[in-house]
Amino acid sequence: MHVRLNIATIISWLCLLCLCYPVCAQQLRTPVTREVIVTTDSSVIKTVVRIEKRKRNSFKMSRQYYWYSANKIQQNTGEYYGQCLHGYFKEFNYSGQMLQSGNMQKGLKNGTWKKWNDKGFLMSYAHWKKGRMHGNFYQALSDGSTVSGKHKQDKIHGKIVYSTLDNPMQKTVVFYRMGEKIIIPETGKKSFLHFKKNPVSEKKNNPKPDSDKKMKKKEKKEKNEKENISGKKKDKQNETTNKNEKNEKGKP
Repeated sequence: MHVRLNIATIISWLCLLCLCYPVCAQQLRTPVTREVIVTTDSSVIKTVVRIEKRKRNSFKMSRQYYWYSANKIQQNTGEYYGQCLHGYFKEFNYSGQMLQSGNMQKGLKNGTWKKWNDKGFLMSYAHWKKGRMHGNFYQALSDGSTVSGKHKQDKIHGKIVYSTLDNPMQKTVVFYRMGEKIIIPETGKKSFLHFKKNPVSEKKNNPKPDSDKKMKKKEKKEKNEKENISGKKKDKQNETTNKNEKNEKGKP
């Protein structure tokens, strides 16, 4: 009986450990963060920093990192040293108007970022993905004109729409491919809009060398067949003429 009780207690303890392990592991995995408030000459920034240290090998050299040190928000390309920003980011002026809002992930901008002027008008918004602009964007320029479109890996890509303050209904559309402007001919608008090539037209315009060889072989075969047919016809004609001559000679 005493042995049976010991086995039962061991089994119960094992069950408790299995139930508690996922919760403990999740608590250990979640990064330890804290809220910080940074004051500048013209604004107040409220954000969250990550206390855990990051491995040096995990940095991406082409990305802009934001981090907290000496009661200031620092930024560097390719690396950071202090506590990286990880969480929400809010910037206000001293009258309480929000100037900027976004989200940080391990020191990199991530998600939708918005900017307002002192009067509360939206000046720009852009979608970021791991420190690079990737997705829809909108920007109001200083002269009153606006630009809207998409980014792909930090470069404007696709349909970009420009509008002016004098006539906002009149819009200019320009197409880009990975930051390079595209000149669209009148006959090829559909293919450029969808960024797809027409394989049928390409094959017709740029035939492969193998197809050229095949065409040449076909032409040779056709010529040989024609020559054979013409040769057979001539042989038949000669045979008929010879027969006629023999028949005429045989007549009395």
